[in-house]
Amino acid sequence: MGTLHVLPTDSAGRSMHQALRDLNRNDAVLVFPDDLSCGPIDSDELLPRVRWRSALHETAEIEAALSSFWGMLCGPHQRVVLWFGRCAAAEFAFLLACVDRLASLPYAIVDVTGLSFPARGTGKITEAAAASCVSLLWPDQLASLLGTEQEASQTWRLEMSTRWRQLKQENAPFRIATPKGLESAPIDVFDTSLLAQATTRWKKLSLIIGTTLAADFPPYIQTGPYMLLTRIVALIEAERLQADGDPWDLQSCRIRLPA
Repeated sequence: MGTLHVLPTDSAGRSMHQALRDLNRNDAVLVFPDDLSCGPIDSDELLPRVRWRSALHETAEIEAALSSFWGMLCGPHQRVVLWFGRCAAAEFAFLLACVDRLASLPYAIVDVTGLSFPARGTGKITEAAAASCVSLLWPDQLASLLGTEQEASQTWRLEMSTRWRQLKQENAPFRIATPKGLESAPIDVFDTSLLAQATTRWKKLSLIIGTTLAADFPPYIQTGPYMLLTRIVALIEAERLQADGDPWDLQSCRIRLPA
């Protein structure tokens, strides 16, 4: 019986593939194709998520990808290992949803929250952020954690599943990571942070989003650039921000507060 490593993002999946290749292991890798920290979650049916993502002009293949993921996750032929970090909202939401779907099926977990690795001065955020998030770990760091997985206890399963069902019932626009766990959040939860990065002088839209992600969220990773972009567009439509150019053009558009 083989091992199926289940990862929350494409980045984590790529790093795990590399880690397994480096170790000459033939374990399987399954990557979650969605981000459940935002959007509707009140139904286990795929259509509400597909419609919501289609409204955001995202990929039309999401329905097939989600159907394939859940089918493979609950397959009886492999040992399942879930990888996640509790300081990344998308990873924590992924974990809760998987625990709820797996129900009483056997699986193990690797929680990277609080782990420490030597700092590296290149592309990925390192040390504090890496220890909070599987998606920012390097292949050799993931490789060092292989074999450290722990079986999920019944008490822990029940706690995680109950929390996910509460979040589904609340069905908020966002879910954010907090010291108490994953919490529901309103549609404007990131607006204050975005507005704080803007001034009455023009700034590149990409700069505002980048500085918001870097300055306001650590030690948590709450959302990605695209969802912040949707909030900037909403703020422009509400006349709380002004745009010079197409606000959906992340690279060329400029943003400022109303004079």
